[in-house]
Amino acid sequence: MYGWKENKEVEEKTYVNGVELMGESDGIKVVGICALIDALFPDYFENSLDYTYAAVSDAVMKWCEENDSAYYADVREEFWVGHGISEAKEAGKSVVVVEDLS
Repeated sequence: MYGWKENKEVEEKTYVNGVELMGESDGIKVVGICALIDALFPDYFENSLDYTYAAVSDAVMKWCEENDSAYYADVREEFWVGHGISEAKEAGKSVVVVEDLS
């Protein structure tokens, strides 16, 4: 990807509405699904059985709507962040949430 910059490579971390970015390319900010879920449900990874799939999915989609974000997910063999960036650009979005469905 042209111009990919991982968030860990910069001195000051970058966020979208309180969620740390994975990186950025071609003007599209990339948010990993785990960072988003952690921001939405801070105790999720310790107490995931307390949350339904529907509740988490609804919260993710609501966040995407409120933050001009596309959502991209695919199986590991087909997953590539570049696809998510392309889909976000085509949809006129400035952010993409990415999820590897492995």
